[in-house]
Amino acid sequence: MSTHNFKCTNLTGCDTALSNRIIELEDGEEELFPECTRKLVPFVQNHKKTPRLILASGATAVMIVLGLAGFLVKSRQPAIGKATKPPIVAVAPAVYPCGLEPVQSADVVRLLQYLKQGMNYASQKKPDLALTEFQQVLKIDPNFLGAAMNIGSAYLLQDKYPEAEASFARELNLIGCLKQMNDESLAKFAYMEEVGARSAAEKQQMQSSAFRSHLNRAEANVHYSLACLNSRRSLKGPALAELEKAISGGLIDRRSLQADPDLKGIRATNEFKTLMARYNPPAGGNP
Repeated sequence: MSTHNFKCTNLTGCDTALSNRIIELEDGEEELFPECTRKLVPFVQNHKKTPRLILASGATAVMIVLGLAGFLVKSRQPAIGKATKPPIVAVAPAVYPCGLEPVQSADVVRLLQYLKQGMNYASQKKPDLALTEFQQVLKIDPNFLGAAMNIGSAYLLQDKYPEAEASFARELNLIGCLKQMNDESLAKFAYMEEVGARSAAEKQQMQSSAFRSHLNRAEANVHYSLACLNSRRSLKGPALAELEKAISGGLIDRRSLQADPDLKGIRATNEFKTLMARYNPPAGGNP
């Protein structure tokens, strides 16, 4: 098959064809490039001297390269001077209820160390030391479930009632916000849940489900602590209201309700006895 050499007579019309350079096309191949070939005229030149050339039309060019043994090798390449950048697509950041933001990479080891040490101090009746440890937990993850609750309990041991109440309110607000989340969002806050998932999607679903199951219990615990706080402040009405919320939320333990010294201020009231009779909790269980 014979070949024809062409020279571009109109650089603009041929896009990126180089002025006075040779473009080799086989018979009939010029029909593949109608936009440019209309502006090409025959031009004879030694085949072996043909340099690397591009015949371009539009955004895509066909590169014709003189390869080994004189064969022509073709590959599709972006047109010189015609490359366009891909559009930048803005991805909106995830929006979580109440403006919460999950930590991107929590230092779980340090967090657990602070949490465990805080619990140890609390059990030793050292609320000031416990408070310091629990506050470190919030520095690592401001939305760690139970951290504000523990801080409030430490304040309660110190008889710092306004501070305790504020911490309990913070915990209730966090729980309310977490309850509004779908499983995908909630999983971002459930990184502490240990599950035996086989895939990332399954792990996310299982962590979210396990974490959600803890929220009602956590909420009941906060209401119980508020009942104790108000009882110690001799606020019987608010104390009984919080205690009923705790019991209706699943926190039922007759032994603790009858023995907890923090409930001494309301235990002798008829309302307390009525509340106990209404729910008739079994003996034993967790406080």
